[in-house]
Amino acid sequence: MARKRYTRRRYYAGFPEPSGSDWFSIGNKCVWLPFDKRERFRKPVSILEIDRFAPGWAIADSALSCILHCSGYESMDFEIDRAGKLDEGLNREAYWVRVKLVDRGVRENQLIVVSLLPDDADQETGRRAIKEQKMLEWLHQRSTSFLVPEPFGIVWFSGMMAFATSYMEGVPVELRVSKSYGKPPWEIVGSIAAEIHQLPVLDLPSDKSSYPTWRDHVVEAVSTFKSLKPPEIQEAVDWIEENLPPGEPSVLLHGDLLGQNIVWPLSDKYCVLDWEYSFLGDPAYDLAIVTRGVRRPFQIPEGLDYLIDSYREAGGSELAKINIQVHELLMLLGWYKWSLGGTYGGHGPYQYLARMKSYLRRL
Repeated sequence: MARKRYTRRRYYAGFPEPSGSDWFSIGNKCVWLPFDKRERFRKPVSILEIDRFAPGWAIADSALSCILHCSGYESMDFEIDRAGKLDEGLNREAYWVRVKLVDRGVRENQLIVVSLLPDDADQETGRRAIKEQKMLEWLHQRSTSFLVPEPFGIVWFSGMMAFATSYMEGVPVELRVSKSYGKPPWEIVGSIAAEIHQLPVLDLPSDKSSYPTWRDHVVEAVSTFKSLKPPEIQEAVDWIEENLPPGEPSVLLHGDLLGQNIVWPLSDKYCVLDWEYSFLGDPAYDLAIVTRGVRRPFQIPEGLDYLIDSYREAGGSELAKINIQVHELLMLLGWYKWSLGGTYGGHGPYQYLARMKSYLRRL
């Protein structure tokens, strides 16, 4: 049997050159740095080259070297030891880079994650990744009970981009109660969601997506499904419009508060990852992302009630079960619409219609 030929993965190279007061132009590259590193910016003495056709680990190595040089580190202040593949997701291909870094006279070893956009990405994926870096910068200036990765910077070169953040070591939180340990998962998610929703939003990054109120969030979301013809869809749309949330001012949402994005690290603080889908909207959305319309969230019949109670006890908004059910139903409508081109999540449209019919009977 002939050996399968290895094909090196290429990376997305169609992102236009970024611009703005927080971007620095260096030859044929642009670099974005968070505020604390922006103050120390300096142009490298020599222009650092990044070979876009090199293997991913080599691109990650060169990109991080460029970011550190621009952050004011001299060549003698850091040494890149090793680099390797960390993960390959739908939107990113991540590499770990081990660095010996001298900061404020202290030498320490650090693991830094450098992410690249795969070749099947698009400009919207790149824009979300930039927004996430700016969101991490904003969060690092806030005092919270949870940790977030530290942003090191972004480098754009020849239409490609590389994003560098600190590596957060730990174990993802298990949301199935039969496999969880320690604190109940609904308490972990409820308390973190409540704290995120209480963060002041007046000085959020200006490019953050937002709805003015909880009601605006739902009204705009449901409007995209009104043209769909199946009677189950129309029944769902009618039910949502009869149960719109109040016109309370929107809060900051994480947007994807699932177990894999909450890491239990070696310290006593949880770490919250993947902020690329964060926006301003209805707080019930973040809880619905976790419960997902299943009969037994967290594998227990009262899972949704426990989550709401934990969330409210932690200082969250005054939400009722019906507020979360509105977003669970919107989620089902979205899955149905996305499946019309074939399948979504391994299921076709008729399976999502059957699930929606079952869900409506439970309301």
